[in-house]
Amino acid sequence: MTSLELSIFPAATLCCVILENCYGRAGAGSQVAMNHLVGHHEKEVLHAWHAISHVAEPWIGGLMCMLAAFAATALAAGHAWEVWVPLLFNAVIFLIALVFGVRAGLLGTLLAALVFAVFLFPPTGRIEVADPAARTNLGWMMLTGIAFSFLFAPSGSRFRRRRAMTTERGRAAS
Repeated sequence: MTSLELSIFPAATLCCVILENCYGRAGAGSQVAMNHLVGHHEKEVLHAWHAISHVAEPWIGGLMCMLAAFAATALAAGHAWEVWVPLLFNAVIFLIALVFGVRAGLLGTLLAALVFAVFLFPPTGRIEVADPAARTNLGWMMLTGIAFSFLFAPSGSRFRRRRAMTTERGRAAS
């Protein structure tokens, strides 16, 4: 194997390890808080929904990020500015992380990097990135995407926080 074939793997490995650790530790405190707030039947329904949304929302955000990466690839392919696309794409990662949470930002960063490496930069169809400037910008996109996800995104998605606020308001009114 050449060094080009493994050019983005260290950052990708970091992203995967972070995602695994986030999923492993999630939910312990939220389960305790949920037990105090709602009745038995409501707890079962909310627990099932929380378990589904806990897994689904990061994937929805990550897949949206991947689709945006495909769109950016289609727009930039063959242009002189295509090497700058990963750095500009950090704005999309930032928005996805703000709306869907940290896990979606991490997953979106990883999926977008794979899309750019395989479909945007030559040689296409392989994870290898031959251009040193493109490889550098792709690495910076991954590091910046990971940093944005942790520094600016809330721990949970905006949808889950909104549901929790609505549930608390409903209990306070009754």
